[in-house]
Amino acid sequence: MKLEETELNRIDFEDDRFRISYYPHLERLKRSIAEAGLLNPIIIAARGRYCVIVSGWKRALACRDLSFSSIPCFILEEKRDLNAFQLAVLENSTTRDLDFLELAVMFKKLKVFGLEEQTLLETYLPFFGIPQTQTHLDTYLAAADFDAETKEFIHVKRVSLPVIQHLMELNTDERTSLLPYLRHLGQNKQKEFLEFLLDISKRDSLPVLEILASDAIADVIQSLILPSRQKADKIRLLLKKRRYPSYSAKDDAFESSLKKISWPEDISIDHSPFFEKEELSVRFTFKDRAEFIEKVERLQKIASTAQIAEFLKSISDG
Repeated sequence: MKLEETELNRIDFEDDRFRISYYPHLERLKRSIAEAGLLNPIIIAARGRYCVIVSGWKRALACRDLSFSSIPCFILEEKRDLNAFQLAVLENSTTRDLDFLELAVMFKKLKVFGLEEQTLLETYLPFFGIPQTQTHLDTYLAAADFDAETKEFIHVKRVSLPVIQHLMELNTDERTSLLPYLRHLGQNKQKEFLEFLLDISKRDSLPVLEILASDAIADVIQSLILPSRQKADKIRLLLKKRRYPSYSAKDDAFESSLKKISWPEDISIDHSPFFEKEELSVRFTFKDRAEFIEKVERLQKIASTAQIAEFLKSISDG
């Protein structure tokens, strides 16, 4: 490769065939380039009347934003897109860690450029520390074809692999309807939300959008009082109740019983998952001996009441 000063108007920024990162944060990079110049030239290759960026998209975009007229570039003579892109993959992987979406776009483009899936499985997945399975590869390839809004959600929220795999089971309209609520949930609750919804859809042979249009969920969605975060969690709990009606009835009874015995809010009491066991667990925090004694005494007071005996019997009788 030879190094040349290249005018930016010779570079086709619309041709993103080698680009893998679509959500760049450029402010720090622009400040650095404005002060010290472009220290690390980008790599370009001639394609038709213009040049295209092979590697260095963020640097090139930053220089364009700074109104540079020209920048130093390495000129890649390689004519085959696959070979040129493999060079870009190597350069990116040695300078920084790539996130899920960047890897997804990379694998998809390698395949489009003609790389065999078997090579992706045997060489590229292990190179990036990804389990060498067809399921993992299919997940990355599918995510690369998601709509722009879903991709942005995955990038911003750093969505977990199980959640992405659930999103694969939805069509674009279904994902678009769900994203406003998923954005307000943590990863575990995102996973639960989608699991409950998809399980109900399969069990009852109902479209996802029809489930979301049910009266109880529609009331939450249309509420003018509830903030978005509370709507998201309330819909999740409604889905859980519909998915596990028997469990939900037991859980409601459990919570109701706690209120009857005036269980203290600062001492948590939890049942086993799905009430599989009779055991309960109690947890509380304290900062000193006096607070520890005070909470133990409150528990002893509750333990001496007839209500706690009835409560524990109801758990045992299940």
